[in-house]
Amino acid sequence: MTPLQRIMTAQGMTVMTLSRKTGLKCKYLYALASGERTHPSWPFVAKIAKALNVDPTVIFPPYGRR
Repeated sequence: MTPLQRIMTAQGMTVMTLSRKTGLKCKYLYALASGERTHPSWPFVAKIAKALNVDPTVIFPPYGRR
């Protein structure tokens, strides 16, 4: 389970709900949540983190550690 999936599950949030809150496509969010896609752009990370009310590095740990 990816960090994004864990946080969404803990908050009871679906991909559809996250999509509505962020304006990002469901297909893209599914790919991120499943781990199929990695390293989203910073603006997308910021949108997702804001919608989930968490620090961006909690969802996508590689940010800031390059």
